[in-house]
Amino acid sequence: KQDDNGSPSAPSNYIDNSLKMISEAGLNHVRFLFYWEAYEKNPELFMKEIESVAKAADKYGIKVIYDNHQWHTSSWLESKGTGFPWSLLQGNSKYDKGGGGNTPDATAKAFWNDWWNRSVKDKQGRDGWTLLADFLKKIVKVVDNHSSTLGYEILSEPHVDNANQWPKIGEFNTFMVEDLRNATQKTIAYSMNVPVDL
Repeated sequence: KQDDNGSPSAPSNYIDNSLKMISEAGLNHVRFLFYWEAYEKNPELFMKEIESVAKAADKYGIKVIYDNHQWHTSSWLESKGTGFPWSLLQGNSKYDKGGGGNTPDATAKAFWNDWWNRSVKDKQGRDGWTLLADFLKKIVKVVDNHSSTLGYEILSEPHVDNANQWPKIGEFNTFMVEDLRNATQKTIAYSMNVPVDL
């Protein structure tokens, strides 16, 4: 998280030991969660960890789906949230720091509505969809050549507030897949929306 509030760090050799135990338990694939804001906080450490996952998964014969995850949108919107980097939220009065990132929160609804309308931009005016695709292609560049890499999840459990957003979500998924297909031929997955009853 960009605002980690003193979150504990993982034990040493956590990734290697975890994948070893998963393999020994007879399982053969994992979904590895990562957060875009973690990359923005420390790109070098982030990429080092992603690469360590791929190497350990190769070693233990585990297939990996790399999951671009978000939980309550971003730590910018609430302390328990994580996902979208602050560069997409800072400086926009609609996305007040601490304004709430869960599905019923007005600030989260404003962000997600703008996200589906492709109007979320960073301070340089670059649009969020393109920035996300560029970020995912950095991950692809590091792990795609590993035998353990099964594929990539575009965006886990995005918020959807009303049915008229579905065509926009289709446009987002199409944009992301077409852009990622320039970098990988591996599986590209779309996660369910939240709330699930829409």
